[in-house]
Amino acid sequence: MRTAVAAITATVFGATGHLLAGGTVSPVVLAAALVTAAVPAWLLAGRERSWAGIAALQVAQRYASYTRRSRAAAPGTPRLR
Repeated sequence: MRTAVAAITATVFGATGHLLAGGTVSPVVLAAALVTAAVPAWLLAGRERSWAGIAALQVAQRYASYTRRSRAAAPGTPRLR
């Protein structure tokens, strides 16, 4: 349950930040971001992590999410760098 709450919270905060920055979020991208956050969190649940380990995992998840979104952008849409 905590894994689902953490993944949903991370996805909502990420989507909100993206929207506030002037972007758009489609339901497909939102679902992909949720999966990108939930799967690793679920696989790593139940183990004690250091703050450095948690930060490294968060950076990796954000990179994967933005890379996926950038590659899925429609032609003519600015890509994230």
